[in-house]
Amino acid sequence: MTPCNTSDPTQSPGPLFTNSLIGPTQASESRHGVITETEAYNALWAVLDHSSGHDSRIHGELHWSAVAAAGYHLCKMAPEADPRIVLLFAMFHDAARESDGHDPEHGARAAELAYKLQESGDLELDDEQLATLEEALTLHDKGQTSADPTIGACWDSDRINLYRVGITPEASFMSTEGGRSLVGTKRAEYFPIFVFSWTAIFLNFEALMGPGEHVYLRFGDLPESGFSHYSSYTRPEEGVSVYPGHKSRSTYQIDTRRLMMGTETRFVRHLLHQGRPLYVVEGEHIGMGGSGEPVLADAHIVREVTPDDCIEVLPKIPEVEECIEWWRSKRRGESVGEFPYPLETSLSCDRSAERAEDVLTAHGLGGVFDTPLGRAYLEIKSKLKLVQRYQRELWRDPSNAAVRQRAMQAGFELSSATHKLKERSKTPRQRELEKQHHDLYRRTQW
Repeated sequence: MTPCNTSDPTQSPGPLFTNSLIGPTQASESRHGVITETEAYNALWAVLDHSSGHDSRIHGELHWSAVAAAGYHLCKMAPEADPRIVLLFAMFHDAARESDGHDPEHGARAAELAYKLQESGDLELDDEQLATLEEALTLHDKGQTSADPTIGACWDSDRINLYRVGITPEASFMSTEGGRSLVGTKRAEYFPIFVFSWTAIFLNFEALMGPGEHVYLRFGDLPESGFSHYSSYTRPEEGVSVYPGHKSRSTYQIDTRRLMMGTETRFVRHLLHQGRPLYVVEGEHIGMGGSGEPVLADAHIVREVTPDDCIEVLPKIPEVEECIEWWRSKRRGESVGEFPYPLETSLSCDRSAERAEDVLTAHGLGGVFDTPLGRAYLEIKSKLKLVQRYQRELWRDPSNAAVRQRAMQAGFELSSATHKLKERSKTPRQRELEKQHHDLYRRTQW
């Protein structure tokens, strides 16, 4: 067995469950020029504190996350855009709305909120960045286009989400080449109907801006057709699906926390059980697949990751690590016993509420789901299953307007439920102490 070097202090294990829109469990290292996961959550919490319309079905937090997901996609296509501003624009642009109707000053109020949070220390922008964010926010609903790549990416990420209100975006109102290329494509319609994980969004933006060798990893040979098929859907994806990854020293890390729909390790376990080869793959990132994973066009294999290479799956879960060792033995042609865990049993980060209750009862914590927090958790689980069901139906038939409307409503209810859980989970004093802690953390970084 090849031991993995797990002592890298810059690599945190990450959250164990991130299928919701709520906060992180690990702080990221602060780096100059990069908005880290911790800093992004600080900004989001501050915006939520000052927003009266965050639970709006049309312009609320669910829409903000969709704009952020689209903005990440556009930043991948336009390296000259400032990802920090594009991400902050997504959080702020509709946060100061007073209604879902005609509100011509909501962009200016959003800019005022950005200045307020800059003064309070919740944002850390230089003068040029703040001026760019102000212009993007103030004018985002005026029907203009911009030659500035950052402002253009901000506006295009919002306009590509017009599908949610039954409006088809027009290429003439798009500022960037990436935005124009999305108009009329099926993948553009997915942004307003999927429920995205804030943790995945923040980690992807951090990876986009941060140092290190970011790679795409895939189990199994490339499909001859050039198109993957997601197991739950009948229609092919638009390219080859891969996992987001990172090469840290000699270790290849498959980061399931960066799947845009939220952490999902069960399918990784299936792939490990099949004993498929693991490859480093390159190609043009053109969209996302059914689990929120990257999809590549013109994909090609760079090299095979052998059983002798060090491999990790993030978040680090003991069950998955045992499955990796089983995969190593199978790839080496060694005799292997029974797979470590039955495939019909969910892994610890994906357990159903019933399985979680069994575990808690075994530890003398039975009845936790009879508490307000427990009931809120069960509500989120049920709404998440409903959202995923509608997502599968829309993947098969994106033109089904009735299912699209039900998916939007289910997504809104999920967003509301997760926000309620966040509010119930933290007292005002806890949140104040948390902000003071992060502020002190930032001051001590050089």
